[in-house]
Amino acid sequence: MGFSFVWDDLANFNTLSHMALSDVIKPSPKIISLSSLFASNWRPLTNGLFVFFGNFTPFFAHFVNLLFFSLSVGVLSLLIFELTKNTASSLTFSLTFSLHPASVESAVWPSSFSLYILPSLLSVYLALKNRKSLSAVFYSAALLFKESALAVFPVLFFITGGKGKVVYTAITASYLILRQFAVGVIPYEQKPHYDINTLRDMLLGLGFYVKSTFFPYPFRVYTPDVPKDFWVILFLIIGIIASFFLFLRFRETGVWVILFFSNLLLHLLVVGFERAPSVLSYRYMALSLAALVIILALVFKERGQIFFLPVLGISSVFSFNVMDIWRDNFNFWEKAYDNNPDDPTVLLNYGSTLLSRGDTLGLNLMWKIIKGNYENEDKFDAGVNIMAYHFNKGDFERCLEFSDKIRSLGENDLYYYLKTLCALNVGDTLGAKESIKEGITKYPHRPELLDLAKKLGVI
Repeated sequence: MGFSFVWDDLANFNTLSHMALSDVIKPSPKIISLSSLFASNWRPLTNGLFVFFGNFTPFFAHFVNLLFFSLSVGVLSLLIFELTKNTASSLTFSLTFSLHPASVESAVWPSSFSLYILPSLLSVYLALKNRKSLSAVFYSAALLFKESALAVFPVLFFITGGKGKVVYTAITASYLILRQFAVGVIPYEQKPHYDINTLRDMLLGLGFYVKSTFFPYPFRVYTPDVPKDFWVILFLIIGIIASFFLFLRFRETGVWVILFFSNLLLHLLVVGFERAPSVLSYRYMALSLAALVIILALVFKERGQIFFLPVLGISSVFSFNVMDIWRDNFNFWEKAYDNNPDDPTVLLNYGSTLLSRGDTLGLNLMWKIIKGNYENEDKFDAGVNIMAYHFNKGDFERCLEFSDKIRSLGENDLYYYLKTLCALNVGDTLGAKESIKEGITKYPHRPELLDLAKKLGVI
Protein backbone atom coordinates (compact mmCIF):
# COMPACT_ATOMS: atom_id res chain seq x y z
CA MET A 1 0.00 0.00 0.00
CA GLY A 2 3.06 2.24 0.16
CA PHE A 3 3.67 2.04 -3.59
CA SER A 4 3.46 5.37 -5.39
CA PHE A 5 2.16 5.93 -8.91
CA VAL A 6 4.03 4.41 -11.84
CA TRP A 7 4.07 4.71 -15.63
CA ASP A 8 0.76 6.19 -16.85
CA ASP A 9 -0.73 6.37 -13.33
CA LEU A 10 0.57 9.92 -13.08
CA ALA A 11 -1.09 11.08 -16.30
CA ASN A 12 -4.35 9.17 -15.81
CA PHE A 13 -5.00 10.19 -12.20
CA ASN A 14 -3.98 13.77 -12.93
CA THR A 15 -6.58 13.77 -15.72
CA LEU A 16 -9.20 12.24 -13.41
CA SER A 17 -8.54 14.97 -10.85
CA HIS A 18 -9.74 17.57 -13.38
CA MET A 19 -12.89 15.69 -14.39
CA ALA A 20 -16.46 16.27 -13.29
CA LEU A 21 -19.05 13.50 -13.14
CA SER A 22 -20.54 14.89 -16.35
CA ASP A 23 -17.17 14.30 -18.04
CA VAL A 24 -17.28 10.69 -16.86
CA ILE A 25 -20.63 10.09 -18.57
CA LYS A 26 -19.76 11.87 -21.80
CA PRO A 27 -16.10 12.91 -22.12
CA SER A 28 -15.71 16.58 -22.93
CA PRO A 29 -12.93 18.21 -24.95
CA LYS A 30 -11.32 19.63 -21.82
CA ILE A 31 -10.09 16.20 -20.72
CA ILE A 32 -8.39 15.51 -24.04
CA SER A 33 -5.32 17.38 -22.97
CA LEU A 34 -1.74 17.75 -24.22
CA SER A 35 -1.39 14.59 -26.30
CA SER A 36 -3.61 12.57 -23.93
CA LEU A 37 -6.17 10.20 -25.45
CA PHE A 38 -7.83 9.56 -22.11
CA ALA A 39 -11.33 10.19 -23.47
CA SER A 40 -11.09 7.24 -25.85
CA ASN A 41 -10.95 4.96 -22.80
CA TRP A 42 -14.60 5.25 -21.81
CA ARG A 43 -14.89 3.68 -18.35
CA PRO A 44 -17.66 5.64 -16.61
CA LEU A 45 -17.99 3.48 -13.48
CA THR A 46 -14.23 3.20 -12.91
CA ASN A 47 -13.61 6.89 -13.54
CA GLY A 48 -16.78 7.87 -11.72
CA LEU A 49 -15.69 6.01 -8.58
CA PHE A 50 -12.52 8.09 -8.27
CA VAL A 51 -14.20 11.35 -9.31
CA PHE A 52 -17.06 10.81 -6.84
CA PHE A 53 -14.70 10.37 -3.89
CA GLY A 54 -12.32 13.04 -5.21
CA ASN A 55 -9.37 11.08 -3.86
CA PHE A 56 -6.53 10.58 -6.34
CA THR A 57 -3.76 9.57 -3.97
CA PRO A 58 -1.71 6.40 -4.55
CA PHE A 59 -3.00 5.00 -1.25
CA PHE A 60 -6.65 5.31 -2.24
CA ALA A 61 -6.02 4.05 -5.77
CA HIS A 62 -4.17 0.97 -4.51
CA PHE A 63 -6.80 0.35 -1.83
CA VAL A 64 -9.60 0.33 -4.42
CA ASN A 65 -7.64 -1.91 -6.80
CA LEU A 66 -6.59 -4.41 -4.13
CA LEU A 67 -10.11 -4.51 -2.65
CA PHE A 68 -11.69 -5.28 -6.03
CA PHE A 69 -8.98 -7.79 -6.88
CA SER A 70 -9.28 -9.62 -3.55
CA LEU A 71 -13.04 -9.86 -3.94
CA SER A 72 -12.49 -11.16 -7.49
CA VAL A 73 -10.36 -14.00 -6.13
CA GLY A 74 -13.17 -14.84 -3.72
CA VAL A 75 -15.76 -14.93 -6.51
CA LEU A 76 -13.42 -17.07 -8.62
CA SER A 77 -13.15 -19.59 -5.78
CA LEU A 78 -16.97 -19.74 -5.59
CA LEU A 79 -17.11 -20.19 -9.35
CA ILE A 80 -14.63 -23.07 -9.26
CA PHE A 81 -16.52 -24.69 -6.39
CA GLU A 82 -19.77 -24.41 -8.33
CA LEU A 83 -18.16 -26.27 -11.23
CA THR A 84 -16.16 -28.89 -9.30
CA LYS A 85 -17.92 -29.21 -5.92
CA ASN A 86 -14.41 -29.58 -4.51
CA THR A 87 -13.27 -27.19 -1.76
CA ALA A 88 -9.56 -27.98 -2.13
CA SER A 89 -9.66 -27.26 -5.87
CA SER A 90 -11.52 -24.04 -5.24
CA LEU A 91 -8.93 -22.76 -2.77
CA THR A 92 -5.85 -24.04 -4.62
CA PHE A 93 -6.70 -22.70 -8.04
CA SER A 94 -8.10 -19.36 -6.89
CA LEU A 95 -4.81 -18.84 -5.01
CA THR A 96 -2.91 -19.84 -8.13
CA PHE A 97 -4.77 -17.08 -9.95
CA SER A 98 -4.05 -14.50 -7.25
CA LEU A 99 -0.29 -15.15 -7.13
CA HIS A 100 0.42 -15.32 -10.85
CA PRO A 101 2.62 -12.39 -12.02
CA ALA A 102 -0.21 -11.21 -14.27
CA SER A 103 -2.00 -10.33 -11.06
CA VAL A 104 0.92 -8.23 -9.87
CA GLU A 105 0.15 -5.69 -12.57
CA SER A 106 -3.58 -5.84 -11.97
CA ALA A 107 -3.19 -5.26 -8.24
CA VAL A 108 -0.36 -2.74 -7.92
CA TRP A 109 -0.66 -0.76 -11.15
CA PRO A 110 -3.88 1.14 -10.34
CA SER A 111 -4.38 2.76 -13.74
CA SER A 112 -4.51 -0.68 -15.33
CA PHE A 113 -8.13 -0.21 -14.17
CA SER A 114 -8.79 -3.89 -13.49
CA LEU A 115 -11.93 -3.26 -11.44
CA TYR A 116 -13.98 -4.93 -14.19
CA ILE A 117 -12.71 -8.40 -13.17
CA LEU A 118 -15.05 -8.56 -10.14
CA PRO A 119 -18.38 -7.84 -11.91
CA SER A 120 -17.26 -9.93 -14.91
CA LEU A 121 -16.72 -13.03 -12.77
CA LEU A 122 -19.89 -12.31 -10.78
CA SER A 123 -21.93 -12.20 -13.99
CA VAL A 124 -20.64 -15.66 -14.97
CA TYR A 125 -21.11 -17.10 -11.48
CA LEU A 126 -24.69 -15.84 -11.24
CA ALA A 127 -25.48 -17.16 -14.73
CA LEU A 128 -24.33 -20.62 -13.60
CA LYS A 129 -26.58 -20.28 -10.52
CA ASN A 130 -29.51 -19.48 -12.87
CA ARG A 131 -29.87 -15.98 -11.48
CA LYS A 132 -30.01 -14.47 -14.94
CA SER A 133 -31.36 -11.04 -14.02
CA LEU A 134 -28.58 -10.32 -11.53
CA SER A 135 -26.06 -11.76 -13.96
CA ALA A 136 -27.23 -9.34 -16.65
CA VAL A 137 -26.92 -6.42 -14.21
CA PHE A 138 -23.34 -7.33 -13.29
CA TYR A 139 -22.39 -7.90 -16.94
CA SER A 140 -23.72 -4.44 -17.79
CA ALA A 141 -21.76 -2.96 -14.88
CA ALA A 142 -18.59 -4.81 -15.93
CA LEU A 143 -18.75 -3.24 -19.40
CA LEU A 144 -19.05 0.21 -17.84
CA PHE A 145 -16.04 -0.49 -15.63
CA LYS A 146 -13.86 -1.39 -18.62
CA GLU A 147 -14.31 -2.59 -22.20
CA SER A 148 -12.24 -5.70 -21.37
CA ALA A 149 -15.42 -7.26 -19.96
CA LEU A 150 -16.53 -7.92 -23.55
CA ALA A 151 -14.41 -11.08 -23.32
CA VAL A 152 -17.00 -12.79 -21.08
CA PHE A 153 -19.81 -12.32 -23.59
CA PRO A 154 -19.12 -15.65 -25.41
CA VAL A 155 -19.21 -17.50 -22.08
CA LEU A 156 -22.51 -15.94 -21.04
CA PHE A 157 -23.89 -16.61 -24.52
CA PHE A 158 -23.02 -20.33 -24.47
CA ILE A 159 -24.03 -21.16 -20.89
CA THR A 160 -27.53 -19.68 -21.13
CA GLY A 161 -30.66 -20.60 -23.03
CA GLY A 162 -32.32 -18.82 -25.93
CA LYS A 163 -33.79 -15.96 -23.90
CA GLY A 164 -30.49 -15.41 -22.11
CA LYS A 165 -28.61 -15.28 -25.40
CA VAL A 166 -30.93 -12.52 -26.61
CA VAL A 167 -30.51 -10.54 -23.37
CA TYR A 168 -26.70 -10.68 -23.31
CA THR A 169 -26.49 -9.90 -27.03
CA ALA A 170 -28.79 -6.90 -26.55
CA ILE A 171 -26.68 -5.64 -23.62
CA THR A 172 -23.49 -5.96 -25.66
CA ALA A 173 -24.97 -4.19 -28.68
CA SER A 174 -26.40 -1.43 -26.49
CA TYR A 175 -23.04 -0.89 -24.84
CA LEU A 176 -21.24 -0.57 -28.16
CA ILE A 177 -23.81 1.93 -29.42
CA LEU A 178 -23.70 3.90 -26.16
CA ARG A 179 -19.91 3.91 -26.25
CA GLN A 180 -19.90 5.28 -29.77
CA PHE A 181 -22.34 7.99 -28.71
CA ALA A 182 -20.25 8.93 -25.67
CA VAL A 183 -16.78 8.79 -27.17
CA GLY A 184 -17.44 9.41 -30.83
CA VAL A 185 -14.55 9.14 -33.25
CA ILE A 186 -11.16 8.55 -31.70
CA PRO A 187 -9.01 11.69 -32.15
CA TYR A 188 -7.33 11.78 -35.54
CA GLU A 189 -3.84 11.85 -33.99
CA GLN A 190 -4.29 8.16 -33.14
CA LYS A 191 -4.61 6.44 -36.48
CA PRO A 192 -5.08 2.67 -36.86
CA HIS A 193 -1.98 0.82 -37.98
CA TYR A 194 -3.44 -2.42 -39.31
CA ASP A 195 -1.24 -4.02 -41.96
CA ILE A 196 0.56 -7.32 -42.63
CA ASN A 197 3.18 -6.55 -39.97
CA THR A 198 0.42 -5.86 -37.45
CA LEU A 199 -1.28 -9.18 -38.18
CA ARG A 200 2.05 -10.97 -37.82
CA ASP A 201 2.68 -9.26 -34.48
CA MET A 202 -0.81 -10.21 -33.32
CA LEU A 203 -0.12 -13.86 -34.14
CA LEU A 204 3.23 -13.76 -32.35
CA GLY A 205 1.64 -11.83 -29.50
CA LEU A 206 -0.94 -14.57 -29.03
CA GLY A 207 1.88 -17.08 -28.77
CA PHE A 208 3.65 -14.85 -26.26
CA TYR A 209 0.53 -14.73 -24.09
CA VAL A 210 0.07 -18.51 -24.14
CA LYS A 211 3.74 -19.05 -23.28
CA SER A 212 3.71 -16.41 -20.54
CA THR A 213 0.67 -17.93 -18.87
CA PHE A 214 2.71 -21.02 -18.03
CA PHE A 215 6.25 -19.61 -18.00
CA PRO A 216 6.06 -15.96 -16.92
CA TYR A 217 9.61 -15.81 -15.57
CA PRO A 218 11.85 -13.99 -15.81
CA PHE A 219 9.37 -11.21 -15.17
CA ARG A 220 10.36 -8.60 -17.77
CA VAL A 221 9.45 -4.98 -17.32
CA TYR A 222 8.12 -3.44 -20.50
CA THR A 223 8.98 -5.90 -23.25
CA PRO A 224 9.49 -3.52 -26.18
CA ASP A 225 8.33 -5.72 -29.02
CA VAL A 226 6.85 -9.10 -29.79
CA PRO A 227 9.42 -11.89 -29.31
CA LYS A 228 9.89 -13.50 -32.70
CA ASP A 229 11.38 -16.74 -31.48
CA PHE A 230 10.75 -20.45 -31.90
CA TRP A 231 9.23 -20.87 -28.43
CA VAL A 232 6.48 -18.33 -29.01
CA ILE A 233 5.26 -20.13 -32.13
CA LEU A 234 5.70 -23.53 -30.49
CA PHE A 235 3.55 -22.57 -27.51
CA LEU A 236 0.89 -21.11 -29.78
CA ILE A 237 0.72 -24.42 -31.68
CA ILE A 238 0.71 -26.41 -28.43
CA GLY A 239 -2.01 -24.14 -27.03
CA ILE A 240 -4.26 -24.65 -30.03
CA ILE A 241 -3.71 -28.44 -30.06
CA ALA A 242 -4.28 -28.62 -26.29
CA SER A 243 -7.53 -26.66 -26.70
CA PHE A 244 -8.86 -29.20 -29.19
CA PHE A 245 -7.80 -32.04 -26.88
CA LEU A 246 -9.51 -30.44 -23.88
CA PHE A 247 -12.70 -29.92 -25.83
CA LEU A 248 -12.77 -33.56 -27.00
CA ARG A 249 -11.64 -35.15 -23.72
CA PHE A 250 -13.26 -32.78 -21.22
CA ARG A 251 -16.31 -31.22 -22.85
CA GLU A 252 -17.03 -29.07 -19.78
CA THR A 253 -13.82 -27.10 -20.42
CA GLY A 254 -14.92 -25.92 -23.88
CA VAL A 255 -16.54 -22.65 -22.82
CA TRP A 256 -13.54 -21.73 -20.63
CA VAL A 257 -11.16 -22.36 -23.53
CA ILE A 258 -13.28 -19.86 -25.44
CA LEU A 259 -12.90 -17.33 -22.60
CA PHE A 260 -9.13 -17.92 -22.54
CA PHE A 261 -8.73 -17.05 -26.21
CA SER A 262 -11.52 -14.47 -26.53
CA ASN A 263 -9.88 -12.31 -23.85
CA LEU A 264 -6.46 -12.49 -25.50
CA LEU A 265 -7.85 -11.84 -28.97
CA LEU A 266 -9.81 -8.85 -27.71
CA HIS A 267 -6.68 -7.23 -26.34
CA LEU A 268 -4.57 -8.12 -29.34
CA LEU A 269 -6.82 -5.82 -31.36
CA VAL A 270 -5.25 -2.88 -29.54
CA VAL A 271 -2.08 -3.53 -31.54
CA GLY A 272 -3.69 -1.72 -34.41
CA PHE A 273 -3.73 1.48 -32.37
CA GLU A 274 -0.68 1.29 -30.16
CA ARG A 275 1.66 -1.05 -32.02
CA ALA A 276 3.22 -4.19 -30.56
CA PRO A 277 4.30 -2.95 -27.09
CA SER A 278 0.69 -2.82 -25.87
CA VAL A 279 0.36 -6.54 -26.56
CA LEU A 280 2.92 -7.45 -23.99
CA SER A 281 1.34 -6.39 -20.73
CA TYR A 282 0.50 -9.12 -18.24
CA ARG A 283 -2.56 -7.24 -17.01
CA TYR A 284 -4.35 -8.18 -20.23
CA MET A 285 -4.14 -11.82 -19.19
CA ALA A 286 -6.37 -11.56 -16.10
CA LEU A 287 -9.56 -13.13 -17.50
CA SER A 288 -7.54 -15.62 -19.54
CA LEU A 289 -5.73 -16.67 -16.39
CA ALA A 290 -9.06 -17.04 -14.59
CA ALA A 291 -10.23 -19.26 -17.44
CA LEU A 292 -7.02 -21.29 -17.25
CA VAL A 293 -7.33 -22.05 -13.54
CA ILE A 294 -10.95 -23.08 -14.07
CA ILE A 295 -9.81 -25.47 -16.82
CA LEU A 296 -7.10 -26.89 -14.54
CA ALA A 297 -9.62 -27.33 -11.73
CA LEU A 298 -12.01 -29.19 -14.03
CA VAL A 299 -9.25 -31.45 -15.41
CA PHE A 300 -7.43 -32.30 -12.19
CA LYS A 301 -10.17 -31.96 -9.53
CA GLU A 302 -9.08 -34.00 -6.48
CA ARG A 303 -5.81 -35.11 -8.10
CA GLY A 304 -4.23 -31.71 -8.61
CA GLN A 305 -3.59 -30.40 -5.10
CA ILE A 306 -0.39 -32.38 -4.40
CA PHE A 307 1.20 -31.00 -7.57
CA PHE A 308 -0.13 -27.45 -7.57
CA LEU A 309 0.42 -26.46 -3.94
CA PRO A 310 4.25 -26.61 -4.07
CA VAL A 311 4.18 -24.86 -7.46
CA LEU A 312 1.97 -22.22 -5.87
CA GLY A 313 4.52 -21.68 -3.09
CA ILE A 314 7.41 -21.25 -5.53
CA SER A 315 5.34 -18.97 -7.75
CA SER A 316 4.41 -16.71 -4.84
CA VAL A 317 8.06 -16.29 -3.84
CA PHE A 318 8.99 -15.20 -7.36
CA SER A 319 5.97 -12.90 -7.60
CA PHE A 320 6.78 -11.01 -4.43
CA ASN A 321 10.45 -10.77 -5.37
CA VAL A 322 9.58 -8.82 -8.52
CA MET A 323 6.88 -6.60 -7.03
CA ASP A 324 9.42 -4.02 -5.85
CA ILE A 325 9.82 -2.79 -9.44
CA TRP A 326 6.32 -1.34 -9.11
CA ARG A 327 7.28 0.74 -6.06
CA ASP A 328 7.35 3.99 -8.03
CA ASN A 329 7.79 5.39 -11.52
CA PHE A 330 11.56 5.66 -11.16
CA ASN A 331 12.03 2.01 -10.14
CA PHE A 332 9.75 0.85 -12.93
CA TRP A 333 11.62 2.65 -15.71
CA GLU A 334 15.04 2.00 -14.19
CA LYS A 335 14.33 -1.73 -14.35
CA ALA A 336 12.91 -1.35 -17.85
CA TYR A 337 16.11 0.44 -18.89
CA ASP A 338 18.23 -2.39 -17.46
CA ASN A 339 16.26 -4.85 -19.60
CA ASN A 340 15.87 -2.75 -22.74
CA PRO A 341 18.53 0.01 -22.85
CA ASP A 342 17.98 0.80 -26.54
CA ASP A 343 14.19 0.85 -26.73
CA PRO A 344 13.01 4.41 -27.53
CA THR A 345 9.90 4.25 -25.33
CA VAL A 346 12.00 3.11 -22.37
CA LEU A 347 14.62 5.78 -23.07
CA LEU A 348 11.98 8.51 -23.30
CA ASN A 349 10.19 7.51 -20.10
CA TYR A 350 13.31 6.79 -18.07
CA GLY A 351 14.96 9.96 -19.34
CA SER A 352 11.97 12.17 -18.53
CA THR A 353 11.70 10.58 -15.07
CA LEU A 354 15.36 11.36 -14.44
CA LEU A 355 14.91 14.93 -15.66
CA SER A 356 11.94 15.39 -13.33
CA ARG A 357 14.34 14.52 -10.50
CA GLY A 358 16.97 16.96 -11.74
CA ASP A 359 19.29 14.20 -12.96
CA THR A 360 21.03 15.29 -16.17
CA LEU A 361 21.57 11.63 -17.15
CA GLY A 362 18.05 12.00 -18.52
CA LEU A 363 19.33 14.67 -20.90
CA ASN A 364 21.99 12.25 -22.17
CA LEU A 365 19.32 9.64 -22.88
CA MET A 366 17.31 12.16 -24.90
CA TRP A 367 20.38 13.00 -26.96
CA LYS A 368 21.02 9.29 -27.43
CA ILE A 369 17.68 9.08 -29.25
CA ILE A 370 18.22 12.22 -31.32
CA LYS A 371 21.68 11.14 -32.46
CA GLY A 372 20.84 7.46 -32.82
CA ASN A 373 19.17 5.33 -35.43
CA TYR A 374 15.60 5.97 -34.31
CA GLU A 375 12.39 7.04 -36.00
CA ASN A 376 11.82 10.77 -36.49
CA GLU A 377 8.77 10.53 -34.23
CA ASP A 378 10.95 9.26 -31.37
CA LYS A 379 13.58 11.92 -32.05
CA PHE A 380 10.89 14.59 -32.00
CA ASP A 381 9.50 13.35 -28.66
CA ALA A 382 13.01 13.41 -27.22
CA GLY A 383 13.44 16.94 -28.57
CA VAL A 384 10.25 18.12 -26.87
CA ASN A 385 11.58 16.69 -23.61
CA ILE A 386 14.77 18.73 -24.10
CA MET A 387 12.65 21.81 -24.79
CA ALA A 388 10.78 21.16 -21.53
CA TYR A 389 14.11 20.78 -19.71
CA HIS A 390 15.33 24.20 -20.94
CA PHE A 391 11.93 25.75 -20.18
CA ASN A 392 11.92 24.42 -16.60
CA LYS A 393 15.48 25.70 -16.12
CA GLY A 394 14.36 29.17 -17.27
CA ASP A 395 16.57 29.06 -20.37
CA PHE A 396 13.84 30.25 -22.75
CA GLU A 397 16.17 31.28 -25.57
CA ARG A 398 17.71 27.81 -25.85
CA CYS A 399 14.22 26.30 -25.66
CA LEU A 400 13.12 28.47 -28.58
CA GLU A 401 16.25 27.78 -30.61
CA PHE A 402 15.87 24.04 -30.09
CA SER A 403 12.22 24.17 -31.18
CA ASP A 404 13.40 25.30 -34.64
CA LYS A 405 15.92 22.45 -34.84
CA ILE A 406 13.33 19.71 -34.27
CA ARG A 407 10.52 21.32 -36.28
CA SER A 408 11.14 19.09 -39.31
CA LEU A 409 10.93 15.88 -37.24
CA GLY A 410 7.28 16.07 -36.22
CA GLU A 411 4.70 17.99 -34.23
CA ASN A 412 2.34 17.71 -31.28
CA ASP A 413 0.30 20.01 -29.08
CA LEU A 414 2.90 20.12 -26.31
CA TYR A 415 5.48 21.38 -28.80
CA TYR A 416 3.34 24.38 -29.75
CA TYR A 417 2.45 25.03 -26.12
CA LEU A 418 6.12 25.15 -25.03
CA LYS A 419 7.23 27.10 -28.09
CA THR A 420 4.57 29.76 -27.46
CA LEU A 421 5.50 30.13 -23.78
CA CYS A 422 9.21 30.33 -24.58
CA ALA A 423 8.57 33.02 -27.22
CA LEU A 424 6.55 35.02 -24.71
CA ASN A 425 9.30 34.79 -22.12
CA VAL A 426 11.91 36.20 -24.50
CA GLY A 427 9.57 39.03 -25.48
CA ASP A 428 8.70 37.73 -28.95
CA THR A 429 4.94 38.34 -28.81
CA LEU A 430 4.54 38.15 -32.59
CA GLY A 431 6.33 34.79 -32.71
CA ALA A 432 4.18 33.54 -29.82
CA LYS A 433 0.99 34.48 -31.66
CA GLU A 434 2.16 32.76 -34.83
CA SER A 435 3.04 29.63 -32.88
CA ILE A 436 -0.28 29.42 -31.04
CA LYS A 437 -2.22 30.10 -34.25
CA GLU A 438 -0.52 27.15 -35.91
CA GLY A 439 -1.11 25.03 -32.83
CA ILE A 440 -4.86 25.60 -32.54
CA THR A 441 -5.25 25.11 -36.29
CA LYS A 442 -3.83 21.60 -35.96
CA TYR A 443 -5.12 20.79 -32.45
CA PRO A 444 -8.37 22.76 -32.08
CA HIS A 445 -9.70 20.62 -29.22
CA ARG A 446 -6.72 21.04 -26.86
CA PRO A 447 -7.82 23.21 -23.91
CA GLU A 448 -4.35 24.49 -22.93
CA LEU A 449 -3.76 25.79 -26.45
CA LEU A 450 -7.19 27.41 -26.57
CA ASP A 451 -6.66 29.12 -23.20
CA LEU A 452 -3.27 30.42 -24.31
CA ALA A 453 -4.72 31.65 -27.61
CA LYS A 454 -7.44 33.56 -25.73
CA LYS A 455 -4.88 35.22 -23.45
CA LEU A 456 -2.89 36.34 -26.50
CA GLY A 457 -6.04 37.67 -28.18
CA VAL A 458 -5.67 35.31 -31.14
CA ILE A 459 -9.26 34.02 -30.72
